[in-house]
Amino acid sequence: MINFFILESNIIKKIAEEESCVIVGRCADYILRDCKNCINIFVHAPLETRIQHAIKYYDLPQDKAEQKINKIDKKRATYYNYYTGNKWGQTQLYQLSIDSSVLGIEATAEYIESFIKSYIEKA
Repeated sequence: MINFFILESNIIKKIAEEESCVIVGRCADYILRDCKNCINIFVHAPLETRIQHAIKYYDLPQDKAEQKINKIDKKRATYYNYYTGNKWGQTQLYQLSIDSSVLGIEATAEYIESFIKSYIEKA
């Protein structure tokens, strides 16, 4: 598994060096921690909002949706914590941490885009 993480890290670094990109997850905030032009964003929402989203978009019953979300979160946290030595979701690791339930998914995406533009202008 460590060899896979090293391979994945090298690919992420190579892509980030060559062009602008968006990388979701994969410990990219940690892998690119020394990259000066990197913006780290953590998008989250309350469990109930995420359950309702899973029910609507993945046609899952409520109990299965909650189980799936909890299982995925546990895997994400375990993976992130193991490879980075940090705790998954710590807000101080990101330039922006946003609850997508406040604005909704589309407006959150627009807000993030605006944040990135402002961040780049100030850099």
